[in-house]
Amino acid sequence: MTKVRHLILILAFGATRFLAYADTQCSDSSTDTCADYDDDEDDEDFDEYGLPVDWEEYDLNDFWEVFDCDEVFGSVRPIHNDSTWMLVRGAYLGIVGHDGSSLGDNIFGNGFVVPYKVAQTPNKGRGVHAAEFVKEGSLVWESHYTGCFEEEFDYKQFLVTIPYDVACDVIQWAYVESSSDEHGLMMCCDLDEGSLVNTGTHDYEDFEVFEKKKDMKGEPNNLRIVVGNDLSRMYAMRDINKGEELLVDYNDFAEMGGEEKIGIS
Repeated sequence: MTKVRHLILILAFGATRFLAYADTQCSDSSTDTCADYDDDEDDEDFDEYGLPVDWEEYDLNDFWEVFDCDEVFGSVRPIHNDSTWMLVRGAYLGIVGHDGSSLGDNIFGNGFVVPYKVAQTPNKGRGVHAAEFVKEGSLVWESHYTGCFEEEFDYKQFLVTIPYDVACDVIQWAYVESSSDEHGLMMCCDLDEGSLVNTGTHDYEDFEVFEKKKDMKGEPNNLRIVVGNDLSRMYAMRDINKGEELLVDYNDFAEMGGEEKIGIS
């Protein structure tokens, strides 16, 4: 039954992409912030299907340039709705297949286990905030919706398959993670609102210092992520008040310089 649900999702994705190619390479929620590529049919960077020419040879800088990501991020990015998350999950499943997917049976929903709210955050863009008080030690999020790519080609195909403004988001969100098996390093991206959790500038141990020194910039992290063989989990490192932004240290899970190590930077 699960494979049938995955197939339906992949077919729905294919129909959505067909309509998208017929109109624009932008997500429905953000067509005001990215270019309409069909109006530039003579652009030598794209083929007749709207795909970047020789995208298989691209590195991340090439994708960033051809997708006009600087222009995309020059405007306020939208808070993606469920349909956009479903679209990117469908693209992921369509590329890696059911057996190669790290999503398991988790297709609908997201990884948060506490009430949360996504909002535009001053000087940061989108961010995730606690919708209710979160007690220290509470489980906050699990990586049920994290899509990992064992092959570099699959990740590149993913970028050219989804709407290009969302691909710009993914380039910013994605990170390299060490695999627990023979695959070594993998490109991963949280295909849910977990991607919108920002990083703080100070560890929890610095919180009292931060409170005393008002001239310090940034905010301390209030989440710690524990990376397991099957799932990664975010926990509250202290009591988190309602409305407070959730912040985690990216160094806890991302392989520093990973893009260079796998040769895609």
